Amino acid sequence: MAAYDKAILPGGEGKIKIQLHTSGREGLLEKTAEIFSNDPNQSTAKMTVKAQIKPIIILTPTHLHLTAKKGDPLSAEMEVKANLDKPLTLKPGQYNLTERLNYTVVEVEKGKKFIIRFKRTHGLTEPLQGYLHLKTNYPEKPEVTIFIQCDLI
Repeated sequence: MAAYDKAILPGGEGKIKIQLHTSGREGLLEKTAEIFSNDPNQSTAKMTVKAQIKPIIILTPTHLHLTAKKGDPLSAEMEVKANLDKPLTLKPGQYNLTERLNYTVVEVEKGKKFIIRFKRTHGLTEPLQGYLHLKTNYPEKPEVTIFIQCDLI
């Protein structure tokens, strides 16, 4: 997304503000914007922005996509890892699969690493699709959302 001065007098200066949405990304990010003008000497210019994106909290896998046989029990695990140099706490938030899939949060490494265990002892009769919100103590990332999907075969 870009915002810019719409009219610039000849010989004048203008500002271009570029905004990058980095949610869900990590690693090296490089974006190029092409700028068009009515300047007869330079009608186009390119501007490149490079950034190293470091996620605040790492989910492994990034979401839960499961496949199960109809009627079979279901279980899965997910890792939540702090990527800042301060302890992380997780508290239950909104969960829309309460009646269909149980979960527990196990702190594996104090303030650093957690395992979320999902389990259903009775077999599924229909596919699942939902989410779990976990509240954190990080003002930079006050909530983590885990998307959950289970297809039946």
